Amino acid sequence: MSLKRRNLFSVNERMQISGAIGGDKEGEGESKEDGGGGGGGEDPEVEEMRREAERKRKEKHEKAEAEREELRQSIRDKVTIIAAMMKQL
Repeated sequence: MSLKRRNLFSVNERMQISGAIGGDKEGEGESKEDGGGGGGGEDPEVEEMRREAERKRKEKHEKAEAEREELRQSIRDKVTIIAAMMKQL
């Protein structure tokens, strides 16, 4: 019987965990990624997938924020209309 291994942690989390318990297989000094630059020996395809995922995440959050701002503006408009009506009374 073959059990599928599930990745419950991101690559960075796994590296931090393995470094914390002394299981650093890649050698000293390479266990931490500085967040940019050469990628620390990571596969270029993985780097590209990570950049693409980050771009999609940013687009998703920007879209959600635009929708929230549209909702806020509609509420402001309604409050302005109600305030104008109350002022006329």
